[in-house]
Amino acid sequence: MGLEAITTRRLTLLMAGTTPEKAKIYNLEKWNPLTDHIECSFNPTSIRYTASPQYYQVKNNDSEYGYRMYYTGNVASTLTMDLLFDTTTSGDSVQEKYIDFLVELTRPDEGLDPPQPPQCKFEWGDFTDGDFLSFKAVVANLQVNYTYFLANGTPIRADVDITFKEPDDVTGGTNPTSRSEARKVWTVVQGQTLDWIAFKEYGDASAWRHIARANNLLNPRSLRPGMVLRLPPLP
Repeated sequence: MGLEAITTRRLTLLMAGTTPEKAKIYNLEKWNPLTDHIECSFNPTSIRYTASPQYYQVKNNDSEYGYRMYYTGNVASTLTMDLLFDTTTSGDSVQEKYIDFLVELTRPDEGLDPPQPPQCKFEWGDFTDGDFLSFKAVVANLQVNYTYFLANGTPIRADVDITFKEPDDVTGGTNPTSRSEARKVWTVVQGQTLDWIAFKEYGDASAWRHIARANNLLNPRSLRPGMVLRLPPLP
């Protein structure tokens, strides 16, 4: 997207007196609400959702086509979109303000067994209010094209092609919003609470009781920095 198109888009929104809700990308492994997400400079103009039900076929002479198809489950769903990040107004580095955050979502945490990249989430108003479009994810693909620079080489505009993918396969009959996607361990950081950790890992703050039982915690308020919690799957 050229500078003229960006300016036109900004003026159109300004003249219409609208303030569209910004799409956001969250790093669910961060506990600081000031650094756990970024807002997209511009909302995506299109999003591709992919769901892939899996089948196998068995020869059956009684059927019309000579075989029957049997459903075996779903491969993890994906959301793919193109995003524009732009800092021409402020002159800040688009890499430092936005892209570094996205790159971090592709880097595995070596402290986990096995190493895993951070879980994340894409949210955009009514679009992700429904169950099947709102899921914890990992970044399965990230391509960044820097398209505009200051005279000193500072990048101030970047086109991003990104794919968010559910981290686990969904088996038949399973609701992806209710299944556990928990890490094996969690190292407590100052200020974190058990219900907050439960919400981040299971999507349900009331699951703190499950974590407390798994770690023999008699007092849920007794968390201290550096404590390592086991996070088994929900029953």
